[in-house]
Amino acid sequence: MFRRYGSTDKDDTDGPDLDVAHCDHYGPSSYSDDHNEGGGLTPLTATGRRNKVASKRINNHSTSSSSCWMTFSKYLICPLLLLTASSLFYSYQLQTRLTSLSTTLNTISQNVSTLTTFSTNQQHQLSSLNATLTNHSSVIARFENSVSNSDVLDKLNALEHQWNESTVRVEKEMKETKVEIKEVLDSTKKSIDETVTDAQNEINTQVQSVQTTLSTYIRTTQDQFSTENSFMVYQLAGTFTLLGCLISMWHMTNHLRSFHQPVIQRKILAILWMCPIYSVTSWLSLVIPSIEGYLAILKDLYE
Repeated sequence: MFRRYGSTDKDDTDGPDLDVAHCDHYGPSSYSDDHNEGGGLTPLTATGRRNKVASKRINNHSTSSSSCWMTFSKYLICPLLLLTASSLFYSYQLQTRLTSLSTTLNTISQNVSTLTTFSTNQQHQLSSLNATLTNHSSVIARFENSVSNSDVLDKLNALEHQWNESTVRVEKEMKETKVEIKEVLDSTKKSIDETVTDAQNEINTQVQSVQTTLSTYIRTTQDQFSTENSFMVYQLAGTFTLLGCLISMWHMTNHLRSFHQPVIQRKILAILWMCPIYSVTSWLSLVIPSIEGYLAILKDLYE
């Protein structure tokens, strides 16, 4: 009396007895070996083995998932963080440079305003001198016919000489001021143009380098993903190719063992050979695309 096959209860003897020697998990040799060792028939051992295999598969699947996530974080997230930090650093430097340029421009504007005020004051002084000379001329014209004193003439000559000297001095100062203002404006404009040009060139260079680096990382990541996907496709196609070949070989082996009708079974064997030939050539065409044409010729010749 044997226990029911697949039962874990030691007292489960209900139902018809099952001869385990005829089950697909135990052959006659294993059945006799179990009885010779004195342990009896123990299908619980097979169940334990299945549980161990299932646990190993689950562990392998979790390990592969964790390794995929680690690869993803290593090759994509870390470079993106580095790129973000470098972009923030370059933006801060550019903002600092623009602030310094704004301060310089404000200082130059203040200097220009001061020079303009100075020029206005000089013009007012010239206007006041002209008014004074006009007053003196009127006084001289009034006393010209009645007074002929040498002191008045000397005073008038001295005032005229003073006026000429003041005019020459003011004109000279005005010319010098204009030249200085022009030089300062030219130098300031030139420095601003150079600074702006350098900043634009630096910004363009940094943007191009960031774009190049980003495109390189994107292309590398895409290549890695495409390689992993291609490997999965090759593995899946190879699995089904091997499975189809094994099934066809099993059928051909059964026909060869029972080769009772050669005329019909030869044609059946020829048809069964199509599955291995077509599956293997298709898998090779997928793995090695360069020889796809030759493999197609081979398939057509067999057909």
